[in-house]
Amino acid sequence: MAMKHVRSGEVDTSEEVALALNRIIDNVNLTEAKVEQLTLGKKAAKVARAAEEKKGAVMFKTIVGLILVIVLLFGSISVADITVTDIREQTVRPERDLAILLRKKFAQHNTDIANSGFNIGTGKIFYVDSNVTTAGTGNSVRGAVVTLDEAINLCTANRGDIIYVMQGHAETIAAADGWDADVDGITIVHLGNGSDMGTYTYSATGSTVAIGATNVVVIGGRFLAGISIVTVGIDIEDGSDDCSLIGLEFPEPTTSSFEFLRAIINTTSDRLTVSGCTAYSADSDGATNFLDLDGGVINGLTFTHNLVIGDYDEGIVHSDDVDLEQELHWNVLTNLDAGEHCIEYTANATGHATYNTVQTDVVGTSMDLGTLSAHSNTWSSPTADQEGVTIFRPVTGINQLNASTITAINSGLTGVGFRASCEANVGGADEFTSIGLSGFGNDYFNTGWSVIVLLDSSGVGTAPEGEIRDIEDYISSTGVFTVDDDFSAAITTNDEVYVRRNEDLNFHDPTLTGTSGNIWYCDDGGSNGDGTTWQTAKTTLKAAEALMSAGDICYIGINHNENILNADAVTLNVAGTIFIGLGEGTARPLFDMDDDGTMLTIDAAVTLKNVQIRPGITACNIGVFFEDDSDGSVLEDCAFVDGEAAGTDEFTDAIIVDTVATDITIRNTTFFNTDAPGTFVNLDEATIANATITGCTMFGACTEAPIWGAAAVPTNLNIHNNTINNTSSGNLSIEFTGNATGSCTNNFLSGDTSGAILDPGLMRVSGNTQTIGVNAAAIDVPLKVGQSYGISVAKLDGDLDIFDVVGGPILITSFTGLVTETVAGAAEVTTIVFDGVDDFEFSTGVDVTGWVRGSRIVFSIANPAVLTQLALTTSGSGQTMVPWFCPIGMIEQTDDADNVQNGGWTWYMTFVPLAEGVTVVAQ
Repeated sequence: MAMKHVRSGEVDTSEEVALALNRIIDNVNLTEAKVEQLTLGKKAAKVARAAEEKKGAVMFKTIVGLILVIVLLFGSISVADITVTDIREQTVRPERDLAILLRKKFAQHNTDIANSGFNIGTGKIFYVDSNVTTAGTGNSVRGAVVTLDEAINLCTANRGDIIYVMQGHAETIAAADGWDADVDGITIVHLGNGSDMGTYTYSATGSTVAIGATNVVVIGGRFLAGISIVTVGIDIEDGSDDCSLIGLEFPEPTTSSFEFLRAIINTTSDRLTVSGCTAYSADSDGATNFLDLDGGVINGLTFTHNLVIGDYDEGIVHSDDVDLEQELHWNVLTNLDAGEHCIEYTANATGHATYNTVQTDVVGTSMDLGTLSAHSNTWSSPTADQEGVTIFRPVTGINQLNASTITAINSGLTGVGFRASCEANVGGADEFTSIGLSGFGNDYFNTGWSVIVLLDSSGVGTAPEGEIRDIEDYISSTGVFTVDDDFSAAITTNDEVYVRRNEDLNFHDPTLTGTSGNIWYCDDGGSNGDGTTWQTAKTTLKAAEALMSAGDICYIGINHNENILNADAVTLNVAGTIFIGLGEGTARPLFDMDDDGTMLTIDAAVTLKNVQIRPGITACNIGVFFEDDSDGSVLEDCAFVDGEAAGTDEFTDAIIVDTVATDITIRNTTFFNTDAPGTFVNLDEATIANATITGCTMFGACTEAPIWGAAAVPTNLNIHNNTINNTSSGNLSIEFTGNATGSCTNNFLSGDTSGAILDPGLMRVSGNTQTIGVNAAAIDVPLKVGQSYGISVAKLDGDLDIFDVVGGPILITSFTGLVTETVAGAAEVTTIVFDGVDDFEFSTGVDVTGWVRGSRIVFSIANPAVLTQLALTTSGSGQTMVPWFCPIGMIEQTDDADNVQNGGWTWYMTFVPLAEGVTVVAQ
């Protein structure tokens, strides 16, 4: 046999190898046939013997050639090979055995080739191809079966069998259960891309395919409605739990009136995954759902990264049951049916819906999520040229800002304005330019709008700061405003203005009835006159507040500095008033609290913004006190700065919320103190409700947690996106030892004691992280189940606690040590033990006498319960321990001899929490 028959560079597939070798086999059989045709006789016998010798030589060359072909072609992957021990000249009959042996080997070779690309395991490989020339047993590509159902029937349950549906395969589904994946644990993989994938065309309204077993995975495949009103595409039958549909395609039918009423229906099967699927049903208006969940309670649905566009009479995803653990994420859904949802749970289902992009004709019927938790979902209209907007829940009223809705807001509401910086002035003292306020449409601000200059960037209080003018012209493209009277100095680069409806400001109404909303001024550089201008500004906040009525605004000047004593304590108790400090950083108004009482009380719905508050004595009791009637008050962009005598002066409580105060908001406020304050926000009252603390930054050695509720039970707290560093050893950052409710999310917390960072009471927690010590990476708080964590602690020799496991069991994945002080003395027998409800020993006692500094302490697979020393001269780690299960309790080290401490080490442990609420604290 010449090797030109088979060359590595000419053979690309196992099928081509089989063809080439079959040709070799045929040559061998042909040689045998020619020999048998020779007549016998003495001369013929001699010729026959020669032919036999020649045939043997040919056979030998054939065997060698076959071995070389296999080695050349498939040396790079682990597949079936034919060895010299498999084929021997003495044991192989040319006429039959060689062909049988080779075919067996190549059947195994085909299976190994398939497995090398997909999940090598114990299962068998089967092939489906409607285009195969002659249907076979399904064990090879050339011998594929012609229908998927045939291949399913070849599978064995829970063996891990895989079915490959070849590219170009096509089946007509003419009745119910056209194929039924009714064998547990099989995987069906459709090869090819796009329209080359196997296609199932439904030709009758009752045509279906089904999944009728557990743990079935279907990857790819095209499911095409070939007639109107196909009732069900894929039926997930009852009890078919833990199945997955991945990357399926439901193309737009070739005829506009064709559709699936329900592409996928799942009645009661739990933990179904539908991921990466694509469906189009936009031409017909007869579809009901893409995914129908109405048949019964379904737990554990995962619906993610799907693209569905169509006209569906109900929600694209629809359920009318109290389903649990529904997870819908990163889907792009468009429902063209007017007034219908993309996602609709009509009952109180639970779970999460995040980052879904939905399109419907109106936002109000885009998503009905029952009681699912929703985050970062967006909506837009499929017919409008607009950016998607975040879906608010409940979706009522105006849900996005555009020219029309801004106009509606401004014409129907008070309190709407725009603050912006200005660019270089090119038009004189009667104009200003703000690119940030361009784009509203020409003349938008011409009628009924005024402007106040909040900040002149050239100097403190320099003109035209504080001046007010009416706007009479506006150019949309450039953001150029013209006012009715010149400013005393031109507005220019980096000056800041505030544009607002003049009926809200009522600049020209001299009466102080409070019905029209007046502007008042407070500045220690003012004349303490009538408070209507900066020149006549009131010099104290108390005096300015005494002039105010509901709807009024008080501006507090840049660098205003006011000392407050008990006799001058301020109470802001006029509902609907706003106090705004001007300036940035340390130029903001500063209030020094120079007595030990309550310095500033808010006792009505008041907003206080952009001021500094400072303790001026040791143990100033309260900085800001939200009294019982302060419902709806806001403290925003304020700073509680370090004491007047840094390191000595502090607040006992910077902020206290009183017993029945509700809807208090503390936003973007900072707290810093270098002494020992008590708390930043004290919420230790049982009947506080709906308090929000968000975007705040806190640093100091608080003797209580900076956000503190003790054993009280405030309800519906919202504590989000705060950065808290409590430098007081062992004290928490957020502490509610009682059953406080609400949510506590995305807070960055720092302390020095693991497990003493966050106590949320009964609040829902998510995304919080903690750091322990300097230069330490943040980890989750509370710890996440299944996540790996590490912890360490330094100890001397002796009976000492090491790690306290609280809240639930853990799996210890490694436990090592490093000797930091050489162990002297005699009979220092050390044991790692567990002290809990039931005590036990993790290790046997080992005499560590003489273990020198730098020695490593490990547990090995050979001695999993023995402390093993790796001396300085020993190579290798030896640390391949089997994980330990550890229940709630204390991990300890004991010294059986109880000798005087004369050595030391650091213990290092990695672990995985096995339950929610686990805390592991180094002792």
